[in-house]
Amino acid sequence: MDIRQLNYIITLGKHLNFTRASEELHIAQTTLSQQISVMENQMGVRLFDRNNRSVKLTPAGDIFVKEAKQLVAQYDDAIRRARHAVSDVTGKLAVGWWGDLEFTCLSEIMKKFRDRFPNIFINFYQDNLHNLIRALKTGRLNVCFIPLHLYSDLEGLEYRTVASSPLYIAVGDNHPYAGMKKLRPEVLNDEEFIILNYNNTYGAFEKTISQYNKMGFTPNIINQPLSFSEVYLMVSLGFGITVCPRDIENDALNKLHLIEVDGPQVNIDVNVAWLEGNDDPALALFKEMIEEMYA
Repeated sequence: MDIRQLNYIITLGKHLNFTRASEELHIAQTTLSQQISVMENQMGVRLFDRNNRSVKLTPAGDIFVKEAKQLVAQYDDAIRRARHAVSDVTGKLAVGWWGDLEFTCLSEIMKKFRDRFPNIFINFYQDNLHNLIRALKTGRLNVCFIPLHLYSDLEGLEYRTVASSPLYIAVGDNHPYAGMKKLRPEVLNDEEFIILNYNNTYGAFEKTISQYNKMGFTPNIINQPLSFSEVYLMVSLGFGITVCPRDIENDALNKLHLIEVDGPQVNIDVNVAWLEGNDDPALALFKEMIEEMYA
């Protein structure tokens, strides 16, 4: 059995219709039917239940189609890697990011890009939202990992959503709520909050407060540090509580307790953005990879 035959099974498993599957594969319907029968005989397993009216995957067929998709994807990826390994693809990619959730996504994506294009040099920059967007629009950065919902002026940018995480309450070890799994939103109105200073990023603070309002509370803000690390440090020392994405990696969070709010779930999205019309070759390869990963 070869990749071509695996694609026959995958395509029929997608359409569950010989006519549509054969049209996509550009082969005759009788050829497809014969090939499926040959493969089932080789395996000694029936993959499809079929009659004049319908085509259905058997339990064995359902498992096989899932595994076959992975094999074909690995095969395609191996070809791409081999081609790039002998190519002379070089260049530079300047990548910016904002906070910890963005860094979590960036690490996985950029490792994949680095593995695929080892001859492209990558620079990394961390900054506030305003400076990152400005650097992107002036061409000093090729790519940014940022939560674009906090920014107002997106003109001239293209972007894809690469992650989403629900917002949780974070408290220190000695806080009365430490160890709780859920909190009613109304109890948070009496708490003292430590919230990031958005450093003049227009509209970001207002949009952040709007998110908290959707969760069911209005924060009493007592301090606004300039970095997430400072926010988490102050919370761990008991100066107040904060709100943060559940799915982030930060050593400071090991000292904090994350608690779900028993109300409407509000998510924060991470977007990867680039300047519309930027024809940099390294960026083109990055965009191609992102489209593959998040099609």
